[in-house]
Amino acid sequence: MRNATIRELTLYGDDFDNTAAGTTADITVYIRDKSDNILLATGLDVPVDTSSGYAKGCRFIDTNVAAGTGGVYENVGTATSCNFDVMGTISALSVDTAEIAAAAVTLAKLAVGVTPSHVVKYSAEITWSGGGVSLATTVTGVASTDIVIASIHTVPSEAGYLVSCAATLNTITTTLSAANTTNDAVISYMVLRAAA
Repeated sequence: MRNATIRELTLYGDDFDNTAAGTTADITVYIRDKSDNILLATGLDVPVDTSSGYAKGCRFIDTNVAAGTGGVYENVGTATSCNFDVMGTISALSVDTAEIAAAAVTLAKLAVGVTPSHVVKYSAEITWSGGGVSLATTVTGVASTDIVIASIHTVPSEAGYLVSCAATLNTITTTLSAANTTNDAVISYMVLRAAA
């Protein structure tokens, strides 16, 4: 078997209509596979997700990106529903919210310096009722392991102070130093839960 060396190869490609390509402008297709799916193409913008006809692993070169920004994309989706992600190193400040999938930023991805020990799960105000020294308020979703931070937003006429505000399952129980018989106290609270 003889070996052949190609020192330079020029590919002119074929123009491909933007409507079929899933882009705003026509693209140039250089290589297709035996199923006629695109393996290599260039254009002024990346095909929108779910466009078809791009083989898995297809490389798309966006020729309209700013200097210093990566322009080579790989189809990590399928031939019937593409999903092009930028390849290689991402330049600083080049990722915006449109490129981050919903719920994609997880606790594990945060740097140690900004990883919270707890996160705020609930926050609201309780208007006193019942005229007693304590008041149990239903807060659906609260766990007994949650931490409650509370303060008196409106001081009761009886001038009682806040003794405690604790969480049990689906309930926050607030206790004052004196019964708020006039029911005019307003308690502000924030529920913290261990980050996980």
